[in-house]
Amino acid sequence: MTSNKFDVMGASFFISDTSHASNLYTAWVHPLDSSEAFARVSLFSNNMDMQVKVLPPAKYDSNMTPYELTSTITKNHISNPSIFIQTIAEALLSDPITRDVLSYVGREQDFLRRKKGTGYSPGPGISGSSGNNLW
Repeated sequence: MTSNKFDVMGASFFISDTSHASNLYTAWVHPLDSSEAFARVSLFSNNMDMQVKVLPPAKYDSNMTPYELTSTITKNHISNPSIFIQTIAEALLSDPITRDVLSYVGREQDFLRRKKGTGYSPGPGISGSSGNNLW
C-alpha cells in the first residue's frame, strides 16, 4: 500500500513509506498535502497487535507529545487492504483526543482547499464520515 488516499472525519490522509521486517509491518500515515506524518501504524504479526502512534500537528498543540493507541486484531482485520484501513480508522476514532485532532486536521485541510479555490467546503453540521467511508 503506497500513496493510497483515505478520509476519516472529513480529513484526508495517504499511506506511504511502508516497510516489512520479521513479524513487523510499518506504514506512515500523512495528512494530504503535508510532508509531516500524522501517525505510524505498526502491526506485530506474531501476536496480532496493532500499535498506532499518533503525531499531532504542531499547529494543533505545540506542547503535545506523540501518543500510542493499541489493539489486538484478528486475521480478518488484515484479510484485505480495505478492511485493514477500516481497522486503523476505527482505532483512531475510538480515542476522543484523536477524534479532536482529526477534526482539526479536517478543518485545516478545508481552509487550505478554500484558500486555493479547490475542493468543496461543506456547511456547518455536514462534516464527518459516512458509515461506508471511514477512510
